[in-house]
Amino acid sequence: MHFLKGKGYLVFCCIFCVLLVLTNILGLKIFSFFGIPLPSAIITYPITFILSGLITEIYGKDQAKFMVFLGFFISFFSYFIVSIVISLPPHPYWLAEANSFQYHSVQEYQTAFSATFAGHKISVFASMLAYLCAQLVDIFVFSKIRLRTKGRFLWLRSNLSAIISQLVDTTIVSTLVLAFGLNMHWPEIIALIFSTYFFKIAISASATPFVYLIVGMARKTKVSQPLVST
Repeated sequence: MHFLKGKGYLVFCCIFCVLLVLTNILGLKIFSFFGIPLPSAIITYPITFILSGLITEIYGKDQAKFMVFLGFFISFFSYFIVSIVISLPPHPYWLAEANSFQYHSVQEYQTAFSATFAGHKISVFASMLAYLCAQLVDIFVFSKIRLRTKGRFLWLRSNLSAIISQLVDTTIVSTLVLAFGLNMHWPEIIALIFSTYFFKIAISASATPFVYLIVGMARKTKVSQPLVST
């Protein structure tokens, strides 16, 4: 329990930033879940909202905002580094590794490498815009409900803030990335918005016992922030 009082915030921030970077790198793949189209970001991204809610509850709104802006900076920094690596000319020695993946030339491997890690500029812009808007909305709603309910009904603020913020995120990302980045048709976009949003909310709701566990530990160690007007 003393973990939360000491290095807990740092660990939560690290996990948050790693999940965010993974989301930006891997999140564009669309996979099939029993025939339902879902972006691979559904595996990592909803967890960041659970973490921001926990940070808001335990350490306060200002600490949560700092984590969100830190994640924003690290995401752009990682995109900058990835862009540099992609632009480096491939050496023929790389062909040995390319052959292990059944690529017949270094340039073919370079093309696959670029396609995997180089996100479309519209996708990067949309995902970061949606991330910043949705996370700040999540923190704002969570804080307001916490104040209005005088610290009661943790399940309410945890899930209601997720319902609102995830709607903001899913709408922005799906509209900009799918419509302008991938040139998908609107029926497909709407179907993906609904399926993605449903699964995000389901993940948030299923994490409620975990949220209660961590917050309960924080309250026992007197880490959780008192109610203040925001």
